[in-house]
Amino acid sequence: MYWKITQDHLEGHTDDSQQGREFGKRRKGEEMVRFVIKDDDNITSYQGIINAKAAETEDVFDPLDWAMDWAGATRMYINGEMV
Repeated sequence: MYWKITQDHLEGHTDDSQQGREFGKRRKGEEMVRFVIKDDDNITSYQGIINAKAAETEDVFDPLDWAMDWAGATRMYINGEMV
């Protein structure tokens, strides 16, 4: 399963930014979908992409689990819909 942080709204372009961080290995031709991770104040923490097949399984929560520990995130949206 592959996912990537494409935008870090917390750290921007600082040395602590998570932008560009990848998890897993992307396979050529994999369909990807977009995700948004927010905190309990509805403030966007991260945006990224995740393998479309993983987005249909329990693996969809891997980015949120990571962001909960990393940034106190509480919500995740796939293509605009909360999961």
